[in-house]
Amino acid sequence: MADHNKKHYFIVIDSDELRSVALDHTEDKGLVQLWKQGKSEDTVEDFEAYKYDEENSRLLLKSTSKLLSLLKLSPLLNKEVFLKMTVGKYQYFTYSLLEYDKENKVYIVPLVNDIYRGQQRTNYRLMASSYIKIQFKIGEVVYKCQDISAGGISFIIPAEEAEIFEKDDLHEGCALLFCGKRFEIPKARIAGLWDAEAKEPSKKVGIAFVDLKPQVEEDLYRQVNSEARGEEVRKKLAERKAKQS
Repeated sequence: MADHNKKHYFIVIDSDELRSVALDHTEDKGLVQLWKQGKSEDTVEDFEAYKYDEENSRLLLKSTSKLLSLLKLSPLLNKEVFLKMTVGKYQYFTYSLLEYDKENKVYIVPLVNDIYRGQQRTNYRLMASSYIKIQFKIGEVVYKCQDISAGGISFIIPAEEAEIFEKDDLHEGCALLFCGKRFEIPKARIAGLWDAEAKEPSKKVGIAFVDLKPQVEEDLYRQVNSEARGEEVRKKLAERKAKQS
């Protein structure tokens, strides 16, 4: 079955677009963010795009941290890292091994893996996983969610509990706990209930967020997109390691 989220959200760029993006970003001394595989994007380290080595398909970087530049090297050195950079209205991301050129005092990121361009898609739905933790609080009850988008979530309940949820009911003062971050949801509407595939009779409850503050909506949208990018790169890493084993 086709992965429609991947089809419409993630686009692998070709060599011509890579060249254009890399040259533009290094000319502007743009920001490149790196973080270690398996860690949150909150732990990013910032670098400056210094030069694009087109012949060897490498991006040369300089640390923006004066402390790292003068006293010690990045703790990400020789580790597999995620890379993200924003060029114009698009975000580009990939993964690689961070290297260091002692003679020229620059960091090196070999661009040997697929490079993705993130497309804006407000209804992108991200599935929960061992990395993607999603919980939704209604009253005093916290539900473990199955998926999330910028506009809502869903979770599964035992069939006997379905009577407490009716389509279009509104619940006030809710909260979303998403990958370590809390979002206040003033109103949540029951979008629907459906039979769920589970060992015991169960129902899937769909929730639509209502009356989100503009900043909360923007922060949530960014968080969903950020976690989606990380999840896609993790899948590529797993596929690569599976082929090597």
